[in-house]
Amino acid sequence: MDQKAITELLKLLDGSVEKFKTGLEPIQVQTYDRLLKLLAELDLKDGNIQNSVRNIRLLGTIKQELDDLVLNDKYLNSVKEFVTAYGVVSRLNNEYFSSITKRYKPPAVLAEVRKQAVNDAVAALTENGIGANYTDQLRDIVKTAITSGGSYSKLAEQLRSTVLGTSTEAGKLVRYAGTVATDGINIFNRTYIKAVSDDLGLSWFRYVGSNMRTTREFCLAMTQSDNEYFHVSQIPSIIKGNLNSGKVSTAGQREGTNSLNFIQFAGGYNCGHSIVPIPAALVPASIRAKVEGVVT
Repeated sequence: MDQKAITELLKLLDGSVEKFKTGLEPIQVQTYDRLLKLLAELDLKDGNIQNSVRNIRLLGTIKQELDDLVLNDKYLNSVKEFVTAYGVVSRLNNEYFSSITKRYKPPAVLAEVRKQAVNDAVAALTENGIGANYTDQLRDIVKTAITSGGSYSKLAEQLRSTVLGTSTEAGKLVRYAGTVATDGINIFNRTYIKAVSDDLGLSWFRYVGSNMRTTREFCLAMTQSDNEYFHVSQIPSIIKGNLNSGKVSTAGQREGTNSLNFIQFAGGYNCGHSIVPIPAALVPASIRAKVEGVVT
């Protein structure tokens, strides 16, 4: 079995997302600096923003400048580079499955699955997605402050925490685009695995991947030795938090997670773990013995 392909796959999944995210923080800083310059043009009275024609007209300028600032050539090229990783995910999965069984042949549908996944990622990370989930929201914060006659200092602080983040939370662009990137490539990988596993009739899996400070309780538990290996028949219990080691929280799980889509959704939003099919012979005997009725 080609364990090297799985090791490379896990490194690729983490590395491609982190590389993409590193280019987002400078954009956030540039965004906040530019916002402050634009806000300096607002009509104020006693430190409060006036609901004036001039201020309302400035909203249009803010929206356009924010779009131009984020959606520049450098950012768009980083999106293009990021989605090339989807092709590498396909290749590494093919290498792995070929090492499991000689009868493996990539299902034809997977080429279309990859195409759609790439299109979805690009759409979410460019004009429509960034507009609805980032620049439009920043504009709305300013609009609310103008129409309500809000405090200029409070607006500046709200924008700072939203754009740049806080000591406990990343800035809005990193959170949004980072989640899109993480979910996009990992769900594509797990969808690929699910399709092939169903096609080959594979039934044993291993929950793998790196844990971080923000890793949810469910994923921490699933990567422990008692739980990381599981049979497909155990999934109905697993998605309810009933693991070999005991009951755990499923907080963060995607709404609608069920036995059919668990391998695709794993721990939920922003989950970077993988669920890898493995031959039954590689499952610890103690784990296999706990699954009643499984022929090994």
